[in-house]
Amino acid sequence: IHTASLVHDDVVDDSDRRRNIPTVNATHGYKTATFFGDIILAKATILLTSINNAEVISIVSKILDDLVKGELIQMESGSDESRLFSEYLAKCYKKTGSLFSNSLKAAAVLANCSELCVKNVYQFGRNFGLMFQLVDDLLDFCSVDSTTLGKPSRVDLQLGIVTAPVLFAAGQVKFE
Repeated sequence: IHTASLVHDDVVDDSDRRRNIPTVNATHGYKTATFFGDIILAKATILLTSINNAEVISIVSKILDDLVKGELIQMESGSDESRLFSEYLAKCYKKTGSLFSNSLKAAAVLANCSELCVKNVYQFGRNFGLMFQLVDDLLDFCSVDSTTLGKPSRVDLQLGIVTAPVLFAAGQVKFE
């Protein structure tokens, strides 16, 4: 699921490199890349249903729902600087945090962990995912060298996507 989301993200962001490797859309075009991402999702769904655990299937389905909604929120937000930092974090959760938190939660459910353990690994994944997205946005904003970053830098700015560094710079961060 994560790989499929990266393939789709590269299409949306018009990225030609990820981790210093040409993206699928750069080598095979946008239509092929989109379908390739869809095929990966289909294969993941087939594998997921084979475990025959309705709770885990529901948890992982939530990841897919959040990934798509997070991208849509990002596309709709454009350059609206008036967004609160909490709204930015909600978008980050859907785009990244949900993948980490719900993947860990699904693994804990499959391992028959206690309810407290499931809650704790979910919270850890949520926090880790948010931190990961904040760092990624900061690197995109500050990096000059695309080679070191492994992908084109300042893409968010070029696409008019408002991220934490822009919110901080504009004085729009309001902690609630």
